[in-house]
Amino acid sequence: MEKVNNEIKMEKNEMDKLRIAAESGVVEAQCELGLNYEEAEDYAQAAHWLTLAAEQGDALSQIWLGDLYLKGEGVEQSDEKALLLYNKSAAQDEHLAYYKLGLMYFNGWGVKQDYSEALKLFLKSHEEQDGATIENADCLIGDMYYHGLGTEQNYSEAMQWYRMSSDPDAQFNLGTMYHDGIGVEQDFGKARKWFLMAAEQGHAIAQFNLGVMYDNGEGVDVDYAEAARWYRMAAEQRDTDAMFNLATLYASGDGVEPDMDEARRWLQKAAELGDEESREWLEKL
Repeated sequence: MEKVNNEIKMEKNEMDKLRIAAESGVVEAQCELGLNYEEAEDYAQAAHWLTLAAEQGDALSQIWLGDLYLKGEGVEQSDEKALLLYNKSAAQDEHLAYYKLGLMYFNGWGVKQDYSEALKLFLKSHEEQDGATIENADCLIGDMYYHGLGTEQNYSEAMQWYRMSSDPDAQFNLGTMYHDGIGVEQDFGKARKWFLMAAEQGHAIAQFNLGVMYDNGEGVDVDYAEAARWYRMAAEQRDTDAMFNLATLYASGDGVEPDMDEARRWLQKAAELGDEESREWLEKL
């Protein structure tokens, strides 16, 4: 208990020092204090200190304050003010600001939706940070090439960007491209590899797709137990297709002990989430 109390005292002393520095106008302290308040979900105080830092021209504080305006946390929601703050930060060549501006143009927040401008900004954010990754920027760029948003559709370019991303959505997209032979020769082995990477990060549809591959023997031997394992993971994340397939395995006893009550339970869950096929099966059981 004494150790815990000492740690609390140390944290309080550090916060007191930070506040004193912030009140004396030290911009780094104002920014850090604002972020501490944001983490504590005291958004009004977060906005107060980030505003002081942003007004002194701190590029990162301008971004964090812009985020608060975008979400309406501690301030009145305003896409326009968020856009202004991101532009101020970008004027200082802050690469994260280019990404934030890209999102504004991609979604049409505070500006007219413009995929071409969004792509330019996403690419600029990537150039300015020497190729390092910002959140899911690489995945978004890949999506734009995949769907032909703001540029000509280019599956090869999309794959290149997806490969650079650690985002599970990018890994799932790569798995889908290999599974379905989109822009590349169909390869179930590579599809399984990318689905597995996404599934291990909790991607529900990737988990479901792995279940299907084991269920149908796509690039692997048929393994109903392994299919059931992956279906269960996805079903527990409210994936109704996985719930239905898991229910069918319980009904047939493939890979699991036959259990009609468990089959009905999963069908009921899926039906309650709006899955029509599950509702129809429930009526037949």
